[in-house]
Amino acid sequence: MERKRINYIDWLRIISALAVIGIHITMTQPDHYSVQELGKYNYCMLTCVCTLIQWAVPVFLMISGNLLLRSNNLTFTKIKKMTIRIGTVLLLFGTAFALLSQVFERKTLALGMLPNAVFLTLQQKSWGHLWYLYLLIGIYLILLPLKKFVDHSTNKEICIFTAILIVGNFFIPTLNLELGTQIENYMQLSFYVAYVLLGYIIGGGLHDEDNDKVKNLIDVLCNRSWIWVGLWMLASVTKILIQFITVTKYGEGSAVILGDRLFTMMQALSLFCLFKKYMDGVKVGRIAKSISRCSFGIYLIHPFFIHILYDALNITPTSFPLLGIEFAIPVLWLVVFIFSWIGSFIMLKVPGLNKLL
Repeated sequence: MERKRINYIDWLRIISALAVIGIHITMTQPDHYSVQELGKYNYCMLTCVCTLIQWAVPVFLMISGNLLLRSNNLTFTKIKKMTIRIGTVLLLFGTAFALLSQVFERKTLALGMLPNAVFLTLQQKSWGHLWYLYLLIGIYLILLPLKKFVDHSTNKEICIFTAILIVGNFFIPTLNLELGTQIENYMQLSFYVAYVLLGYIIGGGLHDEDNDKVKNLIDVLCNRSWIWVGLWMLASVTKILIQFITVTKYGEGSAVILGDRLFTMMQALSLFCLFKKYMDGVKVGRIAKSISRCSFGIYLIHPFFIHILYDALNITPTSFPLLGIEFAIPVLWLVVFIFSWIGSFIMLKVPGLNKLL
């Protein structure tokens, strides 16, 4: 039987796929060039746009928590199939990308490059965006005990545990990062687990118990849109201000670009709640369904088109001095999205590959 479509999940997939592309469109140059090389204005524009969309992977993880931890069919066999699937995708695309990197670097194709590409993938030395697949495999491997925890714990216990993860994995690390403090912190697990649990909690996974104060409170908070709009604005403006001041005053990027956890979590949580409230009743049309279905493939192949533009054609956001970077970023963003969508759509038509994607 086909699973009932959850509209807001489709919309979240779409916007997150777009955000992932935007992250790599804007951060490719700052990752390789200094403020002085790009210029303060260009560097600020690229990195400040990135600060607004760093929630992409966290939202994907919240979607996974929402769908998987609420499922009644989560078995060892299903977990094994999911893990093998992602492992196969990682090996296939990681090897292909590592092979491409060797070809681009050496300007030739040799037989020994293929086994070396496999070895590089196993070492996580293929293209950087594939880190999410290594993470996803780790999340899948702990899903069964995590599922047993949420099934057999009270709503209060689930929320307290998640709150502890947020304090240990988001609040204290960001505080230490921004203020230079060195607060000892022994409450850390993988902070990505917190996103999985947040997706479960916010997505309605808490137990339906009569007069359960915790669930009622969560439901009330989720429906207070002004809270989430305010939280989004607070986190986003704070990140932009920190980045802008650091670049203009010190001539370098702030640590918040790569090291922030708290503000990014606030953005992801806000978006999830707002989409759940306002987008669940919005019909997912044919085009939107296609983009949602292609979102995983879009994530996998979009860096290929960025490489073509930036490395082969030398077309970057700073290549349009007359039109300005404000024009270049959305145009390149759109171009990469369209080609990635088409590429993913084609891959879904390939027998065997369609089952992996």
